[in-house]
Amino acid sequence: MRFISHHDFMRLVERAARRAELPLKYSEGFNPHPRISYPLARPAGVEGRDEIVELVLTHPMTPAEVEESLNAQVPEGLHFYDGRVTGPRAKARVTGLCYTIEPAQPDLVRPRAIDDLLSREKLEVTRKKSAGAERTVDIRRFIRSVDWRPPVLEVALNVSIEGTARLQEILQHIGLVWPDDVRYVARTVEAAAPRPSPGRTPYTRRR
Repeated sequence: MRFISHHDFMRLVERAARRAELPLKYSEGFNPHPRISYPLARPAGVEGRDEIVELVLTHPMTPAEVEESLNAQVPEGLHFYDGRVTGPRAKARVTGLCYTIEPAQPDLVRPRAIDDLLSREKLEVTRKKSAGAERTVDIRRFIRSVDWRPPVLEVALNVSIEGTARLQEILQHIGLVWPDDVRYVARTVEAAAPRPSPGRTPYTRRR
């Protein structure tokens, strides 16, 4: 499942919810669509662990009922679990990301570059906007840790309303080119749960 795009995954979840006949709430307007949201998109090629999907239902269901209904409609490798009921306007807030990376060749990783990265007070990168304009971002404040434990590289990032660091931005500083130099990568999402109350039911899913 890690090789499908985020948009393909969105369509997969929507079709599964419809086949499961969940009482989805739809948006208003000329082109209504089910109220399904994803706090953070998953890049193609990255396995998702503890990813979050939020569903808005018109009628109450228990998390176990929703999970059982969805799991009966999705392919192997995708599993819904740990569902929670929250308020109608509540949304999960992503606070961190943890990456587990297996380089294609371990000797490409430069331990000294990791030490240099972590010793910096600032690490500025240039990002391009859709209109072609560029902006400089200090990503050091988002980097919690980078641990090289051959053959696995572990990267932990903080996420805030100001954003976060991109995995490829970190990898290029330690000698790896995304995705050419990476054999496998998985992402675990950390989130602050909303206050429970009737209405919205968010779910985590694993690929």
